[in-house]
Amino acid sequence: QRQMCIETDYKEIVLLVELALNQLPPRRKQVFEMSRIEGLSHKEIAEKLQIPVRTVEDHIYKTLTELRKVLMFVILPVLFP
Repeated sequence: QRQMCIETDYKEIVLLVELALNQLPPRRKQVFEMSRIEGLSHKEIAEKLQIPVRTVEDHIYKTLTELRKVLMFVILPVLFP
């Protein structure tokens, strides 16, 4: 029973993170996915997209800030009602 609750909570968290990522501007989402999913370095992303490394860093910083807000205000209340 407890394992099933944990699995359900995990699925809800994944869904909430995906929803948050889908709300991002397209370029910011692309940069974040290239970094976190594809594992590319900031320099590699900058070269592929022909943007400054600082812009890549800014996109990732803003995305992580948004995800932290989702974690604090949406996900934590789901886990700890």
